[in-house]
Amino acid sequence: MLGIRRLEIAVVGIFSFYIGLTMYFHSRLYRQANHSSPGFFFVQQASPHNKGQFKKDKRRQRRRKKRSWDPGLDGLGGLPVPLNINLPIFSPSLPKSGTTSLWQYFNCGGHASSHQWVKSNETYSMQSGQCIRQNVLKGRPPFEGCGGYEVYTDTGYANFLPPSPGQLFTPVSCYYPSVDALEEIYQHYPNSTVVMVVRDTNSWYKSMTEWGEGSLLKRWKLCNATGFPSMNAEPKDFLKFYEWHTANIRRFAKAHPTMKYVEVRLESNETGGILEREIGIPRKCWAKCTPASKFCQPTKQS
Repeated sequence: MLGIRRLEIAVVGIFSFYIGLTMYFHSRLYRQANHSSPGFFFVQQASPHNKGQFKKDKRRQRRRKKRSWDPGLDGLGGLPVPLNINLPIFSPSLPKSGTTSLWQYFNCGGHASSHQWVKSNETYSMQSGQCIRQNVLKGRPPFEGCGGYEVYTDTGYANFLPPSPGQLFTPVSCYYPSVDALEEIYQHYPNSTVVMVVRDTNSWYKSMTEWGEGSLLKRWKLCNATGFPSMNAEPKDFLKFYEWHTANIRRFAKAHPTMKYVEVRLESNETGGILEREIGIPRKCWAKCTPASKFCQPTKQS
């Protein structure tokens, strides 16, 4: 009898705990519903208190959707736009210099483009810089086996490596083809195209500090690679690095005239027109795009 009594007490305790837990989560859902974005919970949509705000947010969402578009999905349609330039196309622009906008520009025109990552086979993806580096180390064409894309943008990487015992800092593996593989790209693709998007240096640095709380800048300090700022780098050192990188690409292009070189400015209203004239894809495909969203904002083009 005593055992049965204890069992009954345990069952009642568990049932009471379940009821209490259920009520707690229901109350949290109700509070969240009345403070979250419209439409996330039915409670808010039905609440007269939030009815006006809900309508305003729906109108705002429709306006944002109307202004935004995905160049890859909502592009020109039909067959790929004929190009005025040779393939492959390599963009040596550093991160936060319009690489996403350039990638989407070619997507809009119907051309296979990569941004940071490539699909080396049906099931395996890897960073494009890793694929290029492996090829360079083995003496193969830099883009061989890297997905067969027509366009390669944002191909560098700076990855943390597993720390070794006794190390004061976590090592970083850095590789940027725009610094480390320019000659190899020319050697295997002497008639290819280089498309460079440059940005105001101060604007670029501000964007880098805001993106991921400046995580890439912190990793660059540990690169110990050609041209990259040192561990004790200050903001001015990163500005000098960006300017050095731009000047180095221009020197390379001048020294290799068989390669088509196209340079545009990210902030210019003439960029879409220049790209249309030099490359062939209509200017309306040039938009303001960011890695945070697949949607882009159309830009004013002269």
